[in-house]
Amino acid sequence: MVSPDSFFNRQALQEYILLAGQHPAGGLRDKPHKYIRLFDSKLHPYLWVSCRNPDAYHTAYCISGMSAAQHHVYPSPARREEVRAAWEGEDGVRTAVFAEALCWTEEDGTSHIVGSAVNRVVRDSLLS
Repeated sequence: MVSPDSFFNRQALQEYILLAGQHPAGGLRDKPHKYIRLFDSKLHPYLWVSCRNPDAYHTAYCISGMSAAQHHVYPSPARREEVRAAWEGEDGVRTAVFAEALCWTEEDGTSHIVGSAVNRVVRDSLLS
């Protein structure tokens, strides 16, 4: 399902991460299992070894992709002004940069979660 405000298929990305990205032992990986052959004359003419294990980097960017696919966020003018006001009396580049970086908010009622609610990536409470 590609919504008009999205440049990628939100459902397909979630399905790929949930079905192909999860490692049975935990963590998320770049691609599904791919095996390479290593020569080993003692055990077998060829030893097949998995070369797609999960790691912190791939886990983090898969979770980021899941979150982007599930939630519609946009820059909120009201939130932008709220952040600017918090800089009391200071104006300039730092204020503008922080206001633009922290003005994003989630549009209510636009979440699209594939599968059950346990698949939902939730926002960190420290950011609210």
